[in-house]
Amino acid sequence: MAGARAYLEGVQRLLDQLGTGPAQIDVNAADDQGHLTASLLLAGGYRLEADARLTFADRPEVYRYSFQLLDSNSNQVLRFDNEPHHPRLTGFPHHLHQRGQPVGGVSPAPSIRVILAAIQDEIEFAQAADDTG
Repeated sequence: MAGARAYLEGVQRLLDQLGTGPAQIDVNAADDQGHLTASLLLAGGYRLEADARLTFADRPEVYRYSFQLLDSNSNQVLRFDNEPHHPRLTGFPHHLHQRGQPVGGVSPAPSIRVILAAIQDEIEFAQAADDTG
């Protein structure tokens, strides 16, 4: 039966497709709670800081997360998180920041795969803009 470790190792494989850098997975002995942290260097000098905590029963439930994309000057480009500091946003506590400002709630709660796809899209969009500009 798959557990927290197998799920987080799958997330780590997705992260490895985006960039290079250290990632750490910690799982309890029962394999029903886990924590992943990563700091990855991505294309174009971007950096991704990732932190996800989950419980695992029949399926994973990510109960706390932050995925932050930084540019080559360490300025925030994009961040998805569920820190409960914007209660007025739709989808509370799940929300998105762009360039340091909260821009909206995210509903339903995004999967890690959806978050990573949005980060990849942001990088590709920025690179295309650089190529034409």
